[in-house]
Order: sequence, then C-alpha cells, then structure tokens
Amino acid sequence: MKQLKRVLIANDSMAGLDVALAKATLIEHYTGAELELAEVVYDTIAEEPETLLPPEQRARLIEAMKAAERNGLRNLLEPIKGKVASIEPRVVWSKDAARGLLEEAGTIGADLIIKPASAHHPLADLLHTPLDWELMRGAACAVLISKQRPWNKTSPVLAAATTWDPDC
Repeated sequence: MKQLKRVLIANDSMAGLDVALAKATLIEHYTGAELELAEVVYDTIAEEPETLLPPEQRARLIEAMKAAERNGLRNLLEPIKGKVASIEPRVVWSKDAARGLLEEAGTIGADLIIKPASAHHPLADLLHTPLDWELMRGAACAVLISKQRPWNKTSPVLAAATTWDPDC
C-alpha cells in the first residue's frame, strides 16, 4: 500500500466540512501526511471586456477576492491548528470547480482527496455532473467522499471463518 504524503481537502460548501476536516486530522495523525484545504472561487469579473476593466485592475480584484477567501479559510482552520503539524489553505481561481480541484491535486501531488458529500438535487443532476462524481472519475489518486457524520469509535467487523482441509 502506498504511503499517504499529501491529502487535499476539497471544500465546495460549509456543509460537512467540519467532519471532513476531523477525518483528515485523524489520517494526518496516523500517517504524518501534509494537509491542504482547497477552495475554488470564480467571479464573472474575469470575463469583463478590457474597455470596462483594464487587465491590471482585473488582476488586483481577483487577487483581493482570493486573499479574502484565504483569510476566511485560515479563520476556519484556527480550531484545528493545534491538532495537526500543518495545514495549508489554498484558493484556486477556476470557472470549473472539478478541473480546478483536480489541477490543484496534481500540482501538490495529492495521494488522497477528501471531499464532503454534496447534497444532490434530481433536476440539477440531470443537467450537469455532480462535483463528487467528477472528482471520482478524474482524480489520479484516491477520493474519499465524506458523509456528514464522524467515523464510529467502534466499527462492526464482517468476517468469515472456514475450516481448511489440505487434502481438498
């Protein structure tokens, strides 16, 4: 089995993020893996014509939006800072959340992506592929879709016992 060195926690909403962070913290405790919390942001300001918004001003606005999100992620990570060796917040600018997260996972060489399970809506799922599915299909590493409940302290074990007959 491959040793986990880098874990990417993919944040697309606040729902379930606390449980995903708790699971990542537990994984980090047992493996020593580096943790990174990534969030994808995008605003249509990037599509404004140059006549309305010069490129330098657009770049400054995008960086300001990313910095604000990064500060929000840092505040969100404050309670777990003492529980892990390190956790880095990253903000990715991308119109396509799945592509942005997959590129970030590739950039850092993630061995595991942890993503809180998204709430699915039947009509929306008909119109586009859910982010969970896109990550599972496109990631070059393992993907853990984290339900919104913590792992059990005691887990049931499914086992089968047979007798072995060497003459068979």
